[in-house]
Amino acid sequence: MKTHLTEPSNAERAVRAERALIAYAIQSDRADELAGADGMETLITDLAADLMHFMHWMGIDPAACIARAEMHFDAEISEERGRT
Repeated sequence: MKTHLTEPSNAERAVRAERALIAYAIQSDRADELAGADGMETLITDLAADLMHFMHWMGIDPAACIARAEMHFDAEISEERGRT
């Protein structure tokens, strides 16, 4: 497992998410939807829903994961603003 000496920037986090979205779009034969904001929003929504199905399947509470993700997002945005 790779360990990080420093936390990734929010831009790096966004790039990781973009890569996951591209892989999802290709896997679901919907790469054309990456071209526009509306299609991308639909892909993001569908990926999020599929992740929730996966969590349910694995016995993980989707609502708890989403709440934690929001807390992480808010903290990371606040931290970034404090550095600028």
